[in-house]
Amino acid sequence: MRKLVIILVVNLFFFSGISCGSDNILKEESNSENSVSKIPNGYVGNLYKTESGSESLRKSEILKTKSDNIDEVIVEVQKLEDYSGKPRFIEFWSPTCMTCLASKPVVQGLKEDFGKQFDFFSLSTSDKEYRNAFLDYGIRAVPTFIIENGKGEIIFKASGRAKSEVFESTFKEILNTN
Repeated sequence: MRKLVIILVVNLFFFSGISCGSDNILKEESNSENSVSKIPNGYVGNLYKTESGSESLRKSEILKTKSDNIDEVIVEVQKLEDYSGKPRFIEFWSPTCMTCLASKPVVQGLKEDFGKQFDFFSLSTSDKEYRNAFLDYGIRAVPTFIIENGKGEIIFKASGRAKSEVFESTFKEILNTN
């Protein structure tokens, strides 16, 4: 019995870190007196405004992967630190999260529709190189989606199931203000 209690407590602490975002009813946190009540239709999850991410994420670097048989670069991946000056969409997710996997087709559709106007990043909990990004952006649940404007300021942060209508209207609003 004692072992069972210890195992349960250890698992509780272990799994309480980053977990799947829940499909809670939409909530908004207000930022002092200038709170804008803008609740997107069709969004399920948590939506709130936040401060900018860490400046340490703005450094330029390319991840190069080499083949085992050939000494040449076969993949060049744009990393989060690369910054083109375009607005960017950052998806934080986990391969073990069913809500995250269900959101993948929505994100892919957004990338197809807005890929020329926005930079898209998909950061997984299984990629050790992105652990600092999860911490710098204050990610506590997955999936979490962040949209930054062309200056690198966070203007949208949402956790939970992705709805294309919410992101499309936000993307169009950003493009109209630029």
